[in-house]
Amino acid sequence: MRCSSLQRLILKQCVLNSLDGFQSLTNLREVDLAGTMSNTLVPLGNCIWLEKLSIDFCLNVCSLEGLQMLKALRELHILYSGITDLKPLAECRKLRKLDLWNCECLHSLAGLQGMTCLTKLDLTETSVRDISLVKRCKQIKNLSLFGCSELLCFDALQHLTALTGLLLSYTKVRDVQFLKECGQIETLALSHCTELRSFEVLQYIPTLTNLDLPNTRVKNLRFLSKCRQLRNLWLYFCREVCSLKGLEGVPELHHIYMSKDMRESVDVGSIPLAKRAILVYDK
Repeated sequence: MRCSSLQRLILKQCVLNSLDGFQSLTNLREVDLAGTMSNTLVPLGNCIWLEKLSIDFCLNVCSLEGLQMLKALRELHILYSGITDLKPLAECRKLRKLDLWNCECLHSLAGLQGMTCLTKLDLTETSVRDISLVKRCKQIKNLSLFGCSELLCFDALQHLTALTGLLLSYTKVRDVQFLKECGQIETLALSHCTELRSFEVLQYIPTLTNLDLPNTRVKNLRFLSKCRQLRNLWLYFCREVCSLKGLEGVPELHHIYMSKDMRESVDVGSIPLAKRAILVYDK
């Protein structure tokens, strides 16, 4: 490649089996290789000014070797990849967004500890078993652990006091007391967390705006009376909910989403007639 001054290169879904030639593209700032077939990222190591990289659906990529040279990297997307560890990213200290959605072979977060500027981390449906290293990333605002079924301990999350969005749906979380330290959360997803029994701690999150609780064992909703900023509440298939008492005094509540079978089983009498338009029955 002779375009040495090139700064942006989009090769998404291109028939590309090798990254040979990237060594000379030293001015690149953004590269999208989604869906290409190269099995190594080493040639990208010379692109030292690279700030944004997407290697989504690069199914042949199993190693991030080469990316340790990308000290300017701020955003990295690695959806559906065979990578097994993050160690080459340990020197990418300017990284702000890291998307590892469906990297099923990823079991360890070793390498994450150096990413102190990280504000968004998506570990959706990965195989991580230990998230203790995330406590070093105190700037994280958005974290997804959706579908991390091998994860059993969530205590490290108490250190992420800057969190505004947390997705824990389809996990084995049993206790969310750590949320008492996360008082800035606006969006919280706990759907299908069937091992979770107590939700009372949510009353200590005054900023809570969107709460997703489908298919959980929540019963009494009175604790939500203190969540004065709550706007949207999802209760699909919450079989143990029999009353909406506690929600009548939540001034910003715009929608309460329930499954059709809850129309008969849930007492909505506490919601004033003038406000019942907020009740939405679907699914």
